[in-house]
Amino acid sequence: MTMNIEIFEKKDQNTTQWSGGTTTELYITPQDRRYADRDFSLRISSATVEIEKSIFTKLPNYDRFLMILENNIKLQHKDKLGEILQPFAVDAFDGADDTISWGCCKDFNVMLRKNSGLTVNLQAYVQLPKKIMLAEKEHFFYSVGGTFILQTNLEKIKVGKETLIHIRKAVEPITIYSNEESTTVIHVEITPPIKDVS
Repeated sequence: MTMNIEIFEKKDQNTTQWSGGTTTELYITPQDRRYADRDFSLRISSATVEIEKSIFTKLPNYDRFLMILENNIKLQHKDKLGEILQPFAVDAFDGADDTISWGCCKDFNVMLRKNSGLTVNLQAYVQLPKKIMLAEKEHFFYSVGGTFILQTNLEKIKVGKETLIHIRKAVEPITIYSNEESTTVIHVEITPPIKDVS
């Protein structure tokens, strides 16, 4: 089976300013949607936080998944006690929550429209190589700190630093490896809703 693969290199990504730093949109679907209009289904981005205290933009119709890539921050939702988020730990929260962060960092974000039936699994591979069974889900891989090789049964794809690769519903296993010790790979796995066969 030939995989349906899209590659979004750094030169093709759109970076804009927000009140606390910069944000780089890596992926959005449907592809004709704009983040500002709040009518997308899924958005993946990476951002910098360059001020000591930040108030997150409210996104009432979305679930959010946040992973810190560099440094650490204290993150607080609603009236809950704030927690320190270390590199590559994931915080999942409601986009409608009042959310405040303290500290400067670089992060990785997944925003998923509520009631889509989809689920998100977000993790970091610090130790490579890694063999992954794709299992008819959607997969995104993002390179932090260096390049990596994505090897399928038919080909090897070199993925550059800060590049996102998207694989749609393939079933064959892949292997990810790198010759650079500094490389960490972020993996976003999107699982479709379970079909009712009753």
